[in-house]
Amino acid sequence: MNDEKYEDDNITIAGYKQKKEAYNNLINKKIEDSKAYYRDLSKQLKLLKNIQNNKPSIFLTHSPEPIHDKINQDLLKDYDIIITAHFHNGCIPAFLDNIWPKNSGIITPNKRLLPKMARGIVKLDTQSYLVYNGGWTKIQDCAPKILHPLDKLCNRQMDLITISNNKELKKYIDEMIIKNKGKKLILYK
Repeated sequence: MNDEKYEDDNITIAGYKQKKEAYNNLINKKIEDSKAYYRDLSKQLKLLKNIQNNKPSIFLTHSPEPIHDKINQDLLKDYDIIITAHFHNGCIPAFLDNIWPKNSGIITPNKRLLPKMARGIVKLDTQSYLVYNGGWTKIQDCAPKILHPLDKLCNRQMDLITISNNKELKKYIDEMIIKNKGKKLILYK
């Protein structure tokens, strides 16, 4: 969904294609340019306007990093869930997944070691949920060849998200996110 929005009577799903300019600061600062992200996203009016709050709304974007900037959270405040995948579950190998500190990772795509936030779920100040999906590929083909075997050690991840208007279930999920400090939840209720 490259800068497109799907909507029917039950759901709204929008996909934003993060532009190259948002990644330009990686060389100098090892951080994405959230202001460049904002400048482009704020022009995508079809993605940001007329989001009805009487049905679930999901926003898909590549990287979670710009979403932590308040200006981008404010743009996306009408979406219930924001799903990202760029951090690849922090490149945590499968055998460490359950013992590694909850939201942290080993390395991010912009080569930050031991990031505190690389996976899981965060509830933003806007009350939207930011989901760090681990994605399928962990070590890209463009990475040094010596790292390629490590890709087989990492879990492939697909998230199943059940949407419900049950207020008790929502309250329970919020409590579990706080209790588990945002780690991915598998809920059966």
